Amino acid sequence: MQFERRDRIVELVRQELAEVLRDVKDPRLSGFLTITGVELSRDMKKATAFYSILGTEEERGWSAEALKSAAPFIRYQLKLRLRLKTIPGVEFEYDKTPERAGRVLELLGMIEKDQAGFPIPPDIHSVTPPAQERPRAAGRRPRKLPAARKPRKKS
Repeated sequence: MQFERRDRIVELVRQELAEVLRDVKDPRLSGFLTITGVELSRDMKKATAFYSILGTEEERGWSAEALKSAAPFIRYQLKLRLRLKTIPGVEFEYDKTPERAGRVLELLGMIEKDQAGFPIPPDIHSVTPPAQERPRAAGRRPRKLPAARKPRKKS
């Protein structure tokens, strides 16, 4: 599989961000911080780094402030470490994916628990679903059937 230059730069920026964040000495970054992904703009001048952090809601707020205030230092450190013509400016955004995944697992557990008391019928695979209507194309009216023609009168 061939990777594009852009994909390689995104991965490089993600790795270097993780390394640089270890050097940031801000007491507000007290939790376990993970860079989960990086998106790079088309012109490669702006990078959005997605992060997750283990901790309370208050610690997440402190971490967001700390990352925002450390962004110029982080960009400078990236400039020292990367050999790119343009070093992207970094913006940080909290990644809610772990929370969503936990909620999905919770819902699946509830469904499994509810279905535990109800046996699945053995003929569940033999039931055929009802026929579905074919969707019409958007903006088209149903076609009118031609009216029955009256016989012509002979003159």
